[in-house]
Amino acid sequence: MNSWEQREGESPRVFQAFVVFRELGARRTLREAARKFYSPDDENAEVSPAQLKRFQRWSAEHQWVRRANEYDVYLAQEQTEARLKAIEQMNERQALFGTRLQYLAFERLQATDLKDLPTTEALRWLVEGSRIERLARGEATRRDEISGNGGGAITVSVDQVMAKLGRLATEYDEPTPEEQP
Repeated sequence: MNSWEQREGESPRVFQAFVVFRELGARRTLREAARKFYSPDDENAEVSPAQLKRFQRWSAEHQWVRRANEYDVYLAQEQTEARLKAIEQMNERQALFGTRLQYLAFERLQATDLKDLPTTEALRWLVEGSRIERLARGEATRRDEISGNGGGAITVSVDQVMAKLGRLATEYDEPTPEEQP
C-alpha cells in the first residue's frame, strides 16, 4: 500500500480532506486545503479557526506532509518515465524514417541510369537519411576537434585562468561612487 492511499484507521472524511491537501501540489497549505474542503465553490471563503485547527490535528495525526511529499515524488517519477518512454519511441520512429530514406535513395541509385540521375538529389536523400538516423540513435552528426599550436594538445593551468580573470575583472571594474572624482 502506498503512503498516499487511505490508511487503516483513517476515516473516509479525514482521507478526503487529505486528498484535497495532497492535490494542491505546489500551492499546498493547510489553510487552502481547509478552504477547498469546506467551501469548494467559494474562492473567497474564510477558514474558521476551528476548521484550521481540525486540519492541523488531522495533518499531524495522519502525517499529511510526509505522505503528500511522497506522492509528489511518485508523480515526478511517473512523469519522468513517461517522458523518457515518449523520447525513446520518437527516436525509434525517427531512426526508422532515416533508414527508410537511406533505402529509398539507395534503391533510386540502383534503378536509375546514371546519366539520367540527378545525383545531387539522390546524395541529398542518402546524407539526410544518415543524419536523421544518427540523431535518432543519439550519435554525433559531426565531429569537431580543437588543437593547439602546431596541432598539439591545448594545456591550460588554473593559475593562467585565474590571472586572466583577474585582468579582465580589473579592466571592466567601474569605480565606486567614493572613488569617482
